[in-house]
Amino acid sequence: MVSCSVNEDPADITKSVTDSQVNSGRFIDSLFYIDSIKVRIIKRTNSNKDLLLLPGWNFPISHWGDSTRILEYARKYNYNVIMPEMKKSIYHKELYAATHADYRQEKSLHWLSDSFIPRLNSLELLLMENEVTVLGISTGGRGAVALKFALNDIFDDAVSLSGDFSTVSFPDDNLYKRYFGEMKSNPAIWKREDLTQIPLQLSGNIILYHGKMDDIVPFKHSVLLNESLQAKEKNCKLKLDNSAGHNYTYWNQAIEDYFTTRNE
Repeated sequence: MVSCSVNEDPADITKSVTDSQVNSGRFIDSLFYIDSIKVRIIKRTNSNKDLLLLPGWNFPISHWGDSTRILEYARKYNYNVIMPEMKKSIYHKELYAATHADYRQEKSLHWLSDSFIPRLNSLELLLMENEVTVLGISTGGRGAVALKFALNDIFDDAVSLSGDFSTVSFPDDNLYKRYFGEMKSNPAIWKREDLTQIPLQLSGNIILYHGKMDDIVPFKHSVLLNESLQAKEKNCKLKLDNSAGHNYTYWNQAIEDYFTTRNE
């Protein structure tokens, strides 16, 4: 894998990635930065299938290759793969006056939709005419669904593995409080960031995986989101595992289930 530096201009992104090819004739594997965010891209020859991977809270992008089999499935089914390292983001819509100083530098959903994705478009990635999936683990699962809600026309599938969605149902969540303040003092913010508020214009597929033994992100999050989506007659599949926790053993099982179901 090659490391290079990228500045603000989308044209420079294209030049930097192209000029640092590790090219077997089948793919280019690049590592670079956009707005201080480390990004790894595996771009395959003649593929219009894109996979955006959103990591959990403070997960390094190396975890995708080191701890999951997702890159094997991407290779098998010919996906381009985009992996931003989102640090301690919870894929919040924006920063607020109540956001703690320690988290004010973290990138938001707004940054992903209005800055990051347009720059990737210059590489012919995440285009509306492509077949595009966004998949996230833990907090990244929240990000996958939030991004689908924000950019419905781009993403065919949004896949969440053990994601969190309902802010208002978990007022004691410490991360929510660090970003949104106390719910009793900022009820409008907590409601705005609650993903069980379903947009009217929503198509495509949302797939939710969650273990009932998860002691980090309660599976109630996925149950509540599924109920809200079903009430609006949106296409959602909820797959609960009675014995699974919040770990890579379960996430690998879910990854295998999604890709084999989607592509075979």
